[in-house]
Amino acid sequence: FAFSVWVTMRVMHVEVDEHNFYVSNYSREIVIPRSDLYEATEMRWMQPYWITLHLRHPSEFGDRIVFIPPWRLGAFWTANPLVQELNQTTSIW
Repeated sequence: FAFSVWVTMRVMHVEVDEHNFYVSNYSREIVIPRSDLYEATEMRWMQPYWITLHLRHPSEFGDRIVFIPPWRLGAFWTANPLVQELNQTTSIW
């Protein structure tokens, strides 16, 4: 039970546009500039799969933001293209 609560508390709701991440812990929302993204990684051994945003500077929610990306067919066998897309944009900023 404690593990389930710990895992659930770490998962955030994330929306993104061309300039910012909008991160919510379901009671409060903050805005994080995309330029603060250092790297995006994926945990494919967990179900559902998680994406972690590693930030250059700590936000109000810490230096790592964990979220569950939208479900996609065949996700078990392939890397999430969102991770690659986010990592490509980090070099632009």
